[in-house]
Amino acid sequence: MAVSSGGTFEYRAIVPEGRQRERPWDVALHTVPADSRGPIDDGLVGHAPALEIGDAGLTPDVRVSPFTGTVRPKVLLSRVALRAPGGALATRQSFSFCVDRALTATLRPGDHFFIRRTASADLGVSVIRNGELVVAAGAIEGMPLGENTFAGCPHALVRESEQVFQRIHPGFEFRELPVEVRIGSDTGLYFRARRRMGRYDVSVEHGAYPGIPGTSACVAISCHGVCPDGAAISSAQLLEYGDLQGIGAW
Repeated sequence: MAVSSGGTFEYRAIVPEGRQRERPWDVALHTVPADSRGPIDDGLVGHAPALEIGDAGLTPDVRVSPFTGTVRPKVLLSRVALRAPGGALATRQSFSFCVDRALTATLRPGDHFFIRRTASADLGVSVIRNGELVVAAGAIEGMPLGENTFAGCPHALVRESEQVFQRIHPGFEFRELPVEVRIGSDTGLYFRARRRMGRYDVSVEHGAYPGIPGTSACVAISCHGVCPDGAAISSAQLLEYGDLQGIGAW
């Protein structure tokens, strides 16, 4: 079921220095211009929540992905929690999710940490350092991925391809949409993939599934030698499990 516009968000946190990292981090909406003068709707946890990252133990149990049939990874988890500072412009008090602890361990002061929730309730995260991608995981289409990196569905190409098949099979549609990954001059089109593209390790867990609301593609991209590719892959997989998420009411 699709979530309302108030349940979607894209936030940016800048990783603080030193001991400030032990306190809740300041977070701001990334998709609403700072100088907007028009009315702004309530968000899930407001427009400027606080972000906390804490240990969450091991992945609690064995579950199998309905999309890929793979068992979700058994890893040490970090819980990322967004907490609204007050009731104004927030419909919920908190929202949290889990990623591989090895991913949050790569965060450094000054990094830009982006968190996105789509209309299909899919989650994505990305980390940008000095304009370049460190890691991205989950539903990353449309998210900031640095200066030379892109990941998303080539919708125009999909429509053209469907029209070709419809000459034989009227009404033909792809049940799964491929992911275009572009890093510098290197480009690939994948439904499932594990490969190296320049300095980056790329994993496409699955493409997007169209529908209402549909399901976003699940992708992991990590800079080789900066963020372990295993941490990116397991985080992308973990972000698809609702039981590792939490929404706190007022």
